[in-house]
Amino acid sequence: MATAKFWMVLGRGQPTYRHTEKRTACIEAERLASLHPGEEFTVLESMATVVKNDVRWFVLEDVDQPDDSDVPF
Repeated sequence: MATAKFWMVLGRGQPTYRHTEKRTACIEAERLASLHPGEEFTVLESMATVVKNDVRWFVLEDVDQPDDSDVPF
């Protein structure tokens, strides 16, 4: 699973939107700065992504299964 690079704007509160282009993050930072004079807004760039995977599947050979036609689910 590949993860794309993204940018976020840090300022008032937690960043919530992932911009897929640096340009749009910069435009958003400028927009927010215009609405809130004197406050800093920082464009953050992703550096890495980490995922912890706990579940592993092991495919076994097909084996004869009993007839489960009476199972209600």
